[in-house]
Amino acid sequence: MSINTESMLKRVTVDPDGDLVLVSPYDPQTDAPSKKASEKEDQSKSEEEEKEVTVQLEDRELLVSSKILSNASPVFQAMLDGRFLEGVQLSDSKASPDREPYRLLLPDDDYTAMLLLCRVLHFKFKGIPDQPRSNLLLALAGVCDKYQCTQTLKYCGALWLRNWTASLPDVEEGSIENISRLLIFAYVADLPHEFCEVAWMLVLHHEGPIAGPQTQAIQLIDHPLLPSGVGRYLDQKRLQFCEAYHRAVTGPWTTWQWTSLTSGCYRASHAISEYTLTLRGAGIVPYELDLRDHTFSHLLKAAKSLPLLTVRSCTSRYNCGCSGDRTDSLTRDLQALARNIPKHKTWFGCLDCFKSGDMSGKDRKCRMEHGDITKYNLLV
Repeated sequence: MSINTESMLKRVTVDPDGDLVLVSPYDPQTDAPSKKASEKEDQSKSEEEEKEVTVQLEDRELLVSSKILSNASPVFQAMLDGRFLEGVQLSDSKASPDREPYRLLLPDDDYTAMLLLCRVLHFKFKGIPDQPRSNLLLALAGVCDKYQCTQTLKYCGALWLRNWTASLPDVEEGSIENISRLLIFAYVADLPHEFCEVAWMLVLHHEGPIAGPQTQAIQLIDHPLLPSGVGRYLDQKRLQFCEAYHRAVTGPWTTWQWTSLTSGCYRASHAISEYTLTLRGAGIVPYELDLRDHTFSHLLKAAKSLPLLTVRSCTSRYNCGCSGDRTDSLTRDLQALARNIPKHKTWFGCLDCFKSGDMSGKDRKCRMEHGDITKYNLLV
């Protein structure tokens, strides 16, 4: 029986021998069939629709083992060990076989997230989705953070995020919200490899700077589970890519030495003109330095598909001195950049560097190997 089917019941039995009933509000927005990344989630609702959803919330129950919850969560352990009212009432219900299991009210916890957590804790893996919706994962992250049991997400969480990232390359409108939720989940679950993959997807598919008034990653703004500087941190990394991309694009215009540009030979002007028209046709230019109107995914794809533009042979009958001009491909640096940038995605999204303010990388304490990016290792 799947989570979606079970959560329609008033009470779901996670442990048939359970001694505790968790009572939480059921939110139909969290409990929905798993969606692919390309499907839009959370379409904008009117205020009346929001009120209607709030009114429809009803309590549902989970029969679980208090021992398992206490072993997994120090918060539940403190709550149920007898020092508080909940623990005393739990002991009373366990001492009376004829009594119903003690009902623990959790009005602030999402029911579907609690169901998923309890199934993981009780090793009831049958029916757990391979790719839960991103809003369910976000709710689960909040529950695990509250009850200090984020370590339980290590294996299932890694599997869920890997399934998500495998379906993310072909993203459509609305997917940045999914990616933002997945990033929060990966941060809370402390999954460095998955955090890196999701952060790279965010950098790759976000149009323009991630922080600032034009951000599409609304979920990352002042989220209680995530440090406020994550957008700025990724933007600092992104800006270095912008600068490298700008150098690669403008190199033939600014750093190449063209002897024939100052002579009567048209060899260089033909090369520069063809290069400029090719970039414009590929949608690479024009652009702002921070690439605010572009996504990396588009720019990298466009750069990879550029033809190898080489300087044509001189047709002048006179000795114009153009033999000193470069003859290699004008698009070489751009194509090298497009090949090499994805190789450095661990540098973009190192979870340990983010948590330590880039100090862990200098101390070589990161759980993922990575170096820094320079104009040399990007263009080789």
